[in-house]
Amino acid sequence: ITFANRMAYSVDFVSEILFMAFVFSILFFLHRATAAVTPTSSIEKLTLVQTMWIIFLTTLLAGDRDKGVSKTLNEEILSGQIAYQLNRPYSYALFHFAQDLGGKLPAIIFGGALTGLYIYFLVGLPQISTPALLLGLLMICVGMVISFMLRFCIGLCAFWIGNADPVRWIYLQVMVVAGGMAVPTAFFPSAIRKVILALPFSNVIYGAARIIVGCEQADLLFYVGMQLFWLVMMLIITRFMFKRGVKNVTICGG
Repeated sequence: ITFANRMAYSVDFVSEILFMAFVFSILFFLHRATAAVTPTSSIEKLTLVQTMWIIFLTTLLAGDRDKGVSKTLNEEILSGQIAYQLNRPYSYALFHFAQDLGGKLPAIIFGGALTGLYIYFLVGLPQISTPALLLGLLMICVGMVISFMLRFCIGLCAFWIGNADPVRWIYLQVMVVAGGMAVPTAFFPSAIRKVILALPFSNVIYGAARIIVGCEQADLLFYVGMQLFWLVMMLIITRFMFKRGVKNVTICGG
């Protein structure tokens, strides 16, 4: 249902694709100019082609479009609607996961195809091996689950702070910097890079994108291990926050 509703607003959908193409154009010229005057990282060497495809994948798959699950939860908690949602015969978290995925799929399928063609026009394709592609696609699926749980937890913060919009705004900005949506983590200084790679934000899509465009064997094992670690951690954190938050629900709502 959410997928069909998203496709019904064709003007908004087309405008989003055009805006993404505009953003990718700016980042392309920025990174091309930077690559011409700045030495390549001695630790993780990335070409302009790899850089643009990493940015494309992270922006397409990790971006929070429309209201997002965090804002939806925030509204349901503040309005008291969650008290009625919890009594319905389905999993509250899985319902929102399906709703969130349905809202993202049109942009991923159709927007991804069109903007992907645009990136191909700008820089071409990186050298991709079949095993790396398959592993990367699997990690993308896991990463989208981690992304959902991060945003779900942000929405649950409304149980304690009343309005979770400031937390959501901070999360979006952190994803731009630490999630690889503007600058790949490989370009950061070594000390900062180590901190970023240990956080969940870079383990949403960046690790998968890095594997797809090509990386060393040691880096591959690191990205896979860190993503599995954060998958388990977010499952625990989400379950804990949900159980504690639900206890705050009253008949009057929220």
